[in-house]
Amino acid sequence: MHRHLPIFLLAGLLLAGCSGSGQSGDGGTGDGDGGKPDYDDTNSILLTIPEGTSLCSGFSEGRTWQEELQMVGQIELVSGYYVLEREPGTNAAAGFIERVLFGPGRTEAVVQAETGSLETEHRGQPPYDEWIFTYRVPTRLDGKESEASFKLGVYPNEGVWPAEISLDADPLRWHASGEFHIEPDTDPGLHEQRFALCDLPDPPVREITATGANGHRIELTLKEGPYYDSCMLAGETQCYFLTRAAVKLGAYEADIEDRFRLIYNGSHHNWYDKYLLILDPPADDVHAVLAIAAGFNDNPPAEFVYLDADLEELSRESDVDWQETNQ
Repeated sequence: MHRHLPIFLLAGLLLAGCSGSGQSGDGGTGDGDGGKPDYDDTNSILLTIPEGTSLCSGFSEGRTWQEELQMVGQIELVSGYYVLEREPGTNAAAGFIERVLFGPGRTEAVVQAETGSLETEHRGQPPYDEWIFTYRVPTRLDGKESEASFKLGVYPNEGVWPAEISLDADPLRWHASGEFHIEPDTDPGLHEQRFALCDLPDPPVREITATGANGHRIELTLKEGPYYDSCMLAGETQCYFLTRAAVKLGAYEADIEDRFRLIYNGSHHNWYDKYLLILDPPADDVHAVLAIAAGFNDNPPAEFVYLDADLEELSRESDVDWQETNQ
């Protein structure tokens, strides 16, 4: 991949590589010093991927918290400018996906090709239509064939399509997501994962403060991703992402934002959810805390489960005051 190229060279490679593949056909590269490339905004969209942009894994309704931990991951994107033509088709394209880190060990899924495929599709009818741009590239994870993808969906506003989109702006007329597919395992739920941007917009959709009778306190922040594109769920279940946890266990305090250590195990309707918080460093023998929301009508009650280095139960606190604020 073009990991360390200046942005104008990256743009040149993208633009010159394949006319009609979602890239501008004129090969324009901007002002040569990292500026925006020339493009025709009457039939194209300029996508900006800022430096350091990544996608973080969502959840799948029906998985256990142990399975969600095994499926945690991030897709790092290649920064630069991308001219996306609103013309249906599938063509070769470069860029977009830098690398994939997957599983609790953050194993790298090696990108197998510098050039992947970019599929451009128009769905629906005005005023409820959408352009979808999906980039796919083959990868390999622990000897298994796999594939990573990045998808951008774009909507018009009163028939007018956005001329420019930047992934660090509020997603008013677009949504970004990703997928990672691993060679099928014996468990069909453990070979597909979906993703949303790690930096989701404010405000949070759910904030939780849980306090045990033992004085332990956990604060959780959840935001929302693009529904079915970023999570695998059903009915009125929402696509939530656990983005922050503040943990206080006696004298031990930790503020966790590392998404590999924040595992959300959502259930149907987002009731009786589980939140796995991995502590680094640990609090003495406690390497992780599983915070469990109460069931329907507080049956069963909310709990804290304290886990050892193997994520086996050490003890639990079943007298927990669980307060939620939902947007």
